[in-house]
Amino acid sequence: APKSEYGSTQKISVTTLDSFFADQNLSSSNSLLKIDVQGFERNVLLGGQKALPSIDTIHIEMSLVDLYEGGITFDELYTELRQFGYQMVGVEPGFSDVDTGQLLQIDGLFHRYG
Repeated sequence: APKSEYGSTQKISVTTLDSFFADQNLSSSNSLLKIDVQGFERNVLLGGQKALPSIDTIHIEMSLVDLYEGGITFDELYTELRQFGYQMVGVEPGFSDVDTGQLLQIDGLFHRYG
């Protein structure tokens, strides 16, 4: 975001979706995953390759331009989600550059049928 700035730094623990699903003994096929990870989307998907078959719907923030260091944009995310068998079923605007009006981010809803 053009006018964003760092306010503070926090240490966090990171685990993969696969580890979380295994630790929690999750296996439902009617799961919705919300991914809101500021440029870490590919890591979430790669860390969830065993869990993804149990997730039929994904709500994900997707950048239309490079917003986060090391992050990927809509084109790459869309392609990867399609490779995992998901179809885009909805989209809503995220945020825009207040100076230019350019749409910078959208929320995508993806679903896997069958």
